[in-house]
This record gives sequence, structure tokens and C-alpha cells, in this order.
Amino acid sequence: MWSNRWLFVLAAAGSAVGLGNIWKFPYIAGENGGGAFVLLYLLCVAFVGIPIMMAEVLIGREGRHSPINTMRTLTQQHHRNRLWVTIGWMGVVAGFLILSYYVVIAGWALHYIWQMAEGTFVGATGELAEATFDAFLADPWQLVLWQTLFMVATACPSYRGAGAATVHVRQARAVRLPDVLLVSVDRAAGDGIGSRYRVHADDYISLHGCGNAELAAVV
Repeated sequence: MWSNRWLFVLAAAGSAVGLGNIWKFPYIAGENGGGAFVLLYLLCVAFVGIPIMMAEVLIGREGRHSPINTMRTLTQQHHRNRLWVTIGWMGVVAGFLILSYYVVIAGWALHYIWQMAEGTFVGATGELAEATFDAFLADPWQLVLWQTLFMVATACPSYRGAGAATVHVRQARAVRLPDVLLVSVDRAAGDGIGSRYRVHADDYISLHGCGNAELAAVV
């Protein structure tokens, strides 16, 4: 049970907004038509993403259990085929698969936060950044260490309860999110090249057709 609506909204946003939205979306949009891609992306969100999200919320409110137990309960209540329970298992397996690579990337992120705090990348060249990353990947103990730290940092708040953990996240977000947004806007604006790369189609559709942008948006 959620103590209030905002906690649920923040938890849902945290589970939906992933690393792909931060580091993949900008260059994918730029490579696939800019504004044309964003338009198709928003259409996919409206006609695919939102209906699926609404279905998940309604099923969760009705069952009030884990995905597997919820589908099992609903199939019994409404006398449906028990194969519908497979959807619950698919959700659990998908979450496990996502965690299997998210924990690796999140471990990288923690390591780089530490490196930046030490000033490793001050005045660094591309060659130095590449060499630093390759050396990090070649050290399995470092990889395991940072992945473990991430898992501990994730598991401890979850053990205390989703409500308590989300309250702290909400407080931190209220203070830091505007700062991050302003810095991102400042860096993206630059001399205008970045905004033109992302927003303007630049005759992309006339050159490459709508299919490439549509496929990228769906993926």
C-alpha cells in the first residue's frame, strides 16, 4: 500500500525512466531524424506505452500481490485459463534480465563518480578516458566491488520499505533535479549545434524515408 499518490508516481517514474532515456535517446533521436523521431516516439508512447502502463496499474490494484500471485488470483476469481499466469512469470523474468545488466552499468557509474571526485578526468584526453575505461574493465575485482556496492545501496532502502525509500528520493530530487536540468540545458544549448542535431529533421525523411525513424522509435 502506498501512503500517498506522489510516492506511487515517483516509484513508477523511477522504474520507467531508465539509462536509455539519459544516454541513448539523444543520439538515437539525432541519428534518426531529430524532430521526426521525437514525433513518432511520442505516438508510440501514447498508443503503446500508456495503454500497457494503465493495464499494469489496473491489474496491480485489482490483485494487490506480486505479479505471479496477482495473475494467479485474478484467473481464479474470473475463471480464466491458468496460462494467463505466464504473464506474471514473464514480468519477473524480464525484471531479472534487466537487473543483470543494469547492475553492471550502475557499477560503472559509481566507479566514475569516484573517479571524477578524485579529479581523474580533469583535462583528460579521449585517449586517456579510453585507457582508463579499458583498465577498469580488465580488473574483475573492481567490477565486482562496484556492482556489489550498487546492489547493497539498492537493497537496503528496499528492505526498509518502498515508502520510506521513496520519501528520501523525493526529498533529494526536489533539491537536485532543478540543478541537473539547468546544467543539462546549458551543455545541450552550447552554440546551437546540439539543439539543431536533435530537433531539426534536416530533410531526414526525404533522404532516408520515414521507415528508419519509425523503426528506431519503436525499438
